[in-house]
Amino acid sequence: MPTHPPRPAPGLQDPFVNMAPPKASKKKELVFKLDCTTPVEDKVMQASALEDYLRGKIKVDNKCGNLGDLVRLASSKTHVTISSDLPISKKYLKYLTKKFLKKYGARDWVRVIAGNKDSYKVRRPPALAPPAARLAWRE
Repeated sequence: MPTHPPRPAPGLQDPFVNMAPPKASKKKELVFKLDCTTPVEDKVMQASALEDYLRGKIKVDNKCGNLGDLVRLASSKTHVTISSDLPISKKYLKYLTKKFLKKYGARDWVRVIAGNKDSYKVRRPPALAPPAARLAWRE
């Protein structure tokens, strides 16, 4: 025998009738940072070259280079900042950064390491660093 929810008493309203419609959530702007300090100082790569590569390779609506106003890139001497109104995964940016390093032959010398929730660090592992830099890693 199916059970139905009890009907409200006469004169009382159904509690779900006057509920407000769900509010549309505000879209958050996603901001990711790529810290390229070590390779730029070692003259392995330039942050502006990485920015240009990302500008041409990030896909919006399944088209490369179709950034429009939805995705913005900016670079300083040692950092690249990606701001997006669209959902872009952090892993996708890591993938593109690794492709950039492979294209220019730096993939064997440089690693892409998660810095925190919204950033990556592009740097050399301690084993590949010059002897003076290896000592700095131990401190």
